Amino acid sequence: MGLLGILIGLALLVLFAFRGWSVLLLAPAAALVAAALGREPLLANWTQVFMGSAARFLAQFFPIFLLGAVFGKLMDDSRSESAVVGTGTATDQARVLFEMGELKGVELERCLVSWRDDLEHGRTDHIPRTILHNLGVA
Repeated sequence: MGLLGILIGLALLVLFAFRGWSVLLLAPAAALVAAALGREPLLANWTQVFMGSAARFLAQFFPIFLLGAVFGKLMDDSRSESAVVGTGTATDQARVLFEMGELKGVELERCLVSWRDDLEHGRTDHIPRTILHNLGVA
């Protein structure tokens, strides 16, 4: 029954992770399911096995997590991610051209129509702040 509990816990973890649930919440729940189906004491497994192993994992890899977060924030603030990824999407290019004042005429009209569609669907992260401000969204 112990192996079956592990497999069921793993299956639940994968299923709910693919549906968009946070793995930080799913992992402890899956561990409890595996322990319960293995007829193990739940509190002992939770405090002595799972939490100890999770703490060791976080302590061992904390520098990697920290440096990754700092690097990601640095890339986001400097907008250097487009240099790494390539030229970026068309809407990102349009945003940069709009902010530089280089977007005019038909191109500007096309971008405004695209941004309006994105705004209707709730995707506002790539629309220039001046456009959002003028529309009363920002």
